[in-house]
Amino acid sequence: MIRNTGGHWPLRPDSRQISTGLSDDLRETGVARMSTIVAILFGGVLAAAISSWISHKVKIAEFRQAWINDLRADVAQFIGLTHKWAREYDVFRDAQNNGPPTAPKYQNLFQINNRAQVVLARIKMRLNPNYNKDYPSDETFLRTLDDLLDPSTFPTHTNTNSKFNTFESSWKPKADFAVNEARQLLKREWQETKRIWPECLHIFFRLLRRICRQVFGQEAGEM
Repeated sequence: MIRNTGGHWPLRPDSRQISTGLSDDLRETGVARMSTIVAILFGGVLAAAISSWISHKVKIAEFRQAWINDLRADVAQFIGLTHKWAREYDVFRDAQNNGPPTAPKYQNLFQINNRAQVVLARIKMRLNPNYNKDYPSDETFLRTLDDLLDPSTFPTHTNTNSKFNTFESSWKPKADFAVNEARQLLKREWQETKRIWPECLHIFFRLLRRICRQVFGQEAGEM
């Protein structure tokens, strides 16, 4: 039995205060958990969006690399065909000097020229026809290719007996110039392709830092 020694009964805890305290604790715990869940969901949605963006960039890089490989192959094939054309044109011109050329000589020259024109058209269709920062250099490159099939751009020769006085000998410096222009174009496109990978890594680390901030409430180290 509890005795009342001071004239008052001992104070008992107020059940309402206990209930209010527990409610506040539960509310704070619930809010904290909800914030964590929202942060995780936000991070998941953000991660999915960035992952889709990175996949898109990677696919573009793959397409650009395939484009570079195909252009390199087309330019090499075109140079080879124009070399055949230049040599055949010397044969055709010699035939003209010795009398009317026969139909087979016309036909052979036409077939080589036609095959080269097909490859040249494919090269032209790979380049952007609209004006941009690379348009002048692209047009210079295409003109050098056109010149390799244009007899009017070759010097006029009167003595075809000399091996240094032929279309083939005049073709060589033109072909070297065209190849150099192609190398510059391919290098430019390769530089653009390489830039995609650092950009993807930069976005990935920014995403990682943001998720850390949302979930743990602290900033990740500067990347």
